[in-house]
Amino acid sequence: MSDEIRVEPHLGGILDTKAPYFSKQPVPAEIVAVLHAHATARKLELTVHPSRAVSAGEVHEILATDETGKGLSSVVDRVGYVACVAIKKSGMILVKDSVLLNGRIVGTVIGFDETHLPNHMNVVIYTPSLQTGRDIGLNLGDEVRFEMGEYPTEILP
Repeated sequence: MSDEIRVEPHLGGILDTKAPYFSKQPVPAEIVAVLHAHATARKLELTVHPSRAVSAGEVHEILATDETGKGLSSVVDRVGYVACVAIKKSGMILVKDSVLLNGRIVGTVIGFDETHLPNHMNVVIYTPSLQTGRDIGLNLGDEVRFEMGEYPTEILP
């Protein structure tokens, strides 16, 4: 084993000034549990990573926040529990991906919380108002898609 220190490339120093993602395929999923709860002191710790690989068959949780100015390495307190989703096709979920539920954009990915790994990852999205899956009117089997949004051209803070 090397004594070399591992450096997160997205923090700078390894990559040039451009974020690495130019394009990607949408990641399809389906709702396997509709959630209906709120928290005002959740203390989700968003990772430094602007991307996460997901594999077909994995189940992950979507949590929504209406807190503005949150992103990589932020702590998020206000959340609405939206849904647990089963990934249908392996791919990459990126910060700034649009989240579509039944073809309608409901939010934007702002980060990832790994509290429950290896069981599941929390995908945290920004929504203009704090809503749960029940508030949105979701049903079991509904279609979810993570589509590439306006990915930043500079390394994220």
